[in-house]
Amino acid sequence: MKILFADFNAEARRLFAENMKRYGTAEVLEAANGEDTVQEILRSDPDVAFIDAWLPKLDGLGVIHAVRRMGGKYITRPQFVFINYEGTANLFAEASKAGASYCVSKPFDYRELWKIAD
Repeated sequence: MKILFADFNAEARRLFAENMKRYGTAEVLEAANGEDTVQEILRSDPDVAFIDAWLPKLDGLGVIHAVRRMGGKYITRPQFVFINYEGTANLFAEASKAGASYCVSKPFDYRELWKIAD
C-alpha cells in the first residue's frame, strides 16, 4: 500500500510516516503544500491520500477538487482522507461532497488512521 500524507508541518509528516510504517505501510509519501500534493498524486499514484485542510498554495479542498476534475481513474483514486483541527461539520461536508471518503480531526490516533487506510 502506498500512502501520501500532505501537511505543511515537517514534524507532523515525520510522525505520520513513522507511525504508518510501524503498522505495516510499505511506502509513505509526503507533500508540504497543495500544489506539490497534486503533483505527487500524478507522479506516484498513491492508494490513499491524507490531506490537511489548510495546506499552503492550494488548500485541502482545492487538492481534492483538482484531482477529481482530472477524470479517468482520478474520479475514485486515490481515496482521500480529509484532516482538520476544528472538525467543523460544514468543512467536513464540503470535503465529502468534493470526493473525500473520510474526514478526521486532529489530533488523531494513528491506529485508527491505519484502519482507514487498510
